[in-house]
Amino acid sequence: MNLEQVHHKSIKLTLEKLRQDLRAVLKKCRPDWNITTPEMKLAWQQGRKELFYPYGKTYVQTLGEQD
Repeated sequence: MNLEQVHHKSIKLTLEKLRQDLRAVLKKCRPDWNITTPEMKLAWQQGRKELFYPYGKTYVQTLGEQD
């Protein structure tokens, strides 16, 4: 393996680690990340849309808030 290949491989591994870390953080701060839990399925079936993105707003309202 030459130096360029080693560098490319290390960047690729670093980006994958970063992706995994970000996913773990988002799971903790956004409960709707995993909508397959029984609690989230029940909330969706009950129409409790405020628990899911865009958290009770319409998409038009969400887009209107962007700068």
